[in-house]
Amino acid sequence: MIRILIHGCSGKMGRMVAELAAQDGRFSIVAGVDQNLSGEFPFPTYHKATECPIAADVAIDFTRPESLGDLMGYCVQNGTAAVVATTGLGDRELSRLALAAQSVPVLRSANLSLGVNLLQELCQRAAAFLGDGYDIEITETHHNQKVDAPSGTALALADSLRAGLHTSRRLVFGRHGKNEKRMEDEIGIHALRGGNVVGEHNIYFFGGNETVHLAHSAQSRALFAQGALRAAEFLSRQLPGMYSMKDLLLDDEVVSHLHVDLEQALVAVTGLPADPGCLAAVFDAVSTINIDMIDQSPASGGVYNVSFTCSTQDASAALEKVNQVLINWPGASCTLDNQAAKLTLEGRGMARRSGVAAQAFRTLAGCGAFIKSITTSETKISCLIAPVNVPMAEAALREAFNLPANV
Repeated sequence: MIRILIHGCSGKMGRMVAELAAQDGRFSIVAGVDQNLSGEFPFPTYHKATECPIAADVAIDFTRPESLGDLMGYCVQNGTAAVVATTGLGDRELSRLALAAQSVPVLRSANLSLGVNLLQELCQRAAAFLGDGYDIEITETHHNQKVDAPSGTALALADSLRAGLHTSRRLVFGRHGKNEKRMEDEIGIHALRGGNVVGEHNIYFFGGNETVHLAHSAQSRALFAQGALRAAEFLSRQLPGMYSMKDLLLDDEVVSHLHVDLEQALVAVTGLPADPGCLAAVFDAVSTINIDMIDQSPASGGVYNVSFTCSTQDASAALEKVNQVLINWPGASCTLDNQAAKLTLEGRGMARRSGVAAQAFRTLAGCGAFIKSITTSETKISCLIAPVNVPMAEAALREAFNLPANV
């Protein structure tokens, strides 16, 4: 069970987090903190985080920037991760978060909605695709109690837009008093405040003959409380560092696909002289063949081994071409294993999650599948096994990583 401290427990968002956490068996609220405590709570409360003697696993913050210093002090002292949803942070607060992230995991997000974070990705892609021929404007609408303007989400969307554009643009906040036409290097941002609007964001791309409109509308504060709890669960498994909602989304895709290729061959060269020219000659020889899973052993005794895979259709040609080169080095030899299948696990979240390879190898070992060759990258693990082991191995890997049959 993940122990949660709610920073800002008297506020609307703090109460919503407490309500949702009470309904979820994964979480336990161990303490609440608020400078202006009001009402009754089913957990101990304190005016300052550093007054709290209870060590939580994760602190969830929905307060004001000026209270972050006290919270970060508590987090560092107790080894508590922090989900920071407070907006309007200045350089001082950002520096405090960066310093705390050297000791504990910290996730900062102007908006914890999964939909808004998807919108940020769409904004960047749209800006890159539409280029610099469109005028871009952002409008944001919030309830009349919101203090900062424009919203932190609007600023984050602007950052995503500028990351996608090919030329730089400056942010223009409203146009009152500007008696001049709109300039091409602008991104306009406009804030509306009224009623109890939870949050609306609109991004407009105005072209010469069309308008592209991206939008997000939050219907309930529960949306952000749910995101905060998801972020808390994510942070409870992380090492110290600074994280974002994008990291959380990638974490949900630790392993997203399993690819199976039953028609693979393994070409292995042994006893190759430890000379860069030798390796270049081998792969020049097969440069017209589509190869994969290149693996090289460390040099020992002046020689090393190298292997690669190709389709069974190209296997004989690859073997012949390599043997023609190896005539120059009598101590080297080449073998062909034409009975191999390649299983490839793929997922963007692998770059931030440890233990994926161990889980994959443990799963294959449980199926009795001997691994003939392995290659990896930050987001892929490819294993070569005997085709006879594939049905059981594929089923076991899909179960281990919760992958449906169609991915």
